Amino acid sequence: MPFTIVENQIDGGYSSGVYCDIDDTLIFWKAKRIDGKFQLIPYLNQEVVDLLRQFESNGKSITLWTGGDAKSTHEKISHFNLPWEMAPKDKYRGQAVEIAIDDEGVDSYGIQVKKLYLYSKGE
Repeated sequence: MPFTIVENQIDGGYSSGVYCDIDDTLIFWKAKRIDGKFQLIPYLNQEVVDLLRQFESNGKSITLWTGGDAKSTHEKISHFNLPWEMAPKDKYRGQAVEIAIDDEGVDSYGIQVKKLYLYSKGE
């Protein structure tokens, strides 16, 4: 799998579970011509879905998070029928979480992560 795992020491408590980024991690957006116009179409990243299901089968709660507008993102990807809660990353600003899966990390949000699965899409 295309992940670099980074483990960090967290002093104090953290929110348990897995927090997975949506854009460019769980979902890829590809331009497709529809009725003569290009539109961005969401595609599900099965590698990440499989990892989330593995964590879930081991008893971890899953939260999908986004740096964008959570409501708008939910509407755009609702047809995938993903069973997990969705939240804005800003909700966790300045906090610590147990596990995160992300393509960029979460430093810009001030979020500490005990174990980061840094996703890198292979070309």
